[in-house]
Amino acid sequence: MTELLSTSDAPRTAESVDVVLARMDGKLDRVFDKVADAIPRIGRLEERADALENVTLILTKNAEAEEAKKIALALALKEADETRRNQSEQSWSPMQKFFTAVGFIVGLITLGLYFYSVFK
Repeated sequence: MTELLSTSDAPRTAESVDVVLARMDGKLDRVFDKVADAIPRIGRLEERADALENVTLILTKNAEAEEAKKIALALALKEADETRRNQSEQSWSPMQKFFTAVGFIVGLITLGLYFYSVFK
């Protein structure tokens, strides 16, 4: 059996089981320490992830509300523009008012001249 072992393995085979177990115990302690250090970090990262998720949800709701406001404002502006156009179509322009007044006055003068000439 010693022929199968290389010269570098010879000192290790000579070590007692207690020495090997002590080495393994030391390695396991280091792993345990690293895991123990990582657990609080992971907890803080989970808290940050939860906070970021909450902020993301709030921002999403705010963005949706802003989009709804934009749509409502656009509809209100469109309705106001249509109302203004309808009112301007229904109301008379100053030129129309002027010519109507002139036509009314000319009509009254013509009617007055007609009655004056007939009933003279």
